[in-house]
Amino acid sequence: MGFNIFFMCAIFTVIFAVIIIIFKTVFETIFLKKMANKSLITLNNNVKNEAIKFEKNRDKLQLVDDLHSSLFDRLFKITKDVILVQKFIFETNIK
Repeated sequence: MGFNIFFMCAIFTVIFAVIIIIFKTVFETIFLKKMANKSLITLNNNVKNEAIKFEKNRDKLQLVDDLHSSLFDRLFKITKDVILVQKFIFETNIK
């Protein structure tokens, strides 16, 4: 009979240990889920902020590209005008 009680105590101890491990795992999972949700909210806020920054930078880049192209066109026009003036001067001096 004593031998039987020993095995019953061992089985109950193992079952109790497994139940404790299950509860510990459940609580750790709940804690990790809360932390993951906080991280997700933080990351979503960061993504929104970066999207706003991206829009601003894209608008600024478009403005710079437009200015660059207009200045480049003006430079060629000025260069063309200077060449035409030089041509006119050379033609009038030669005649």
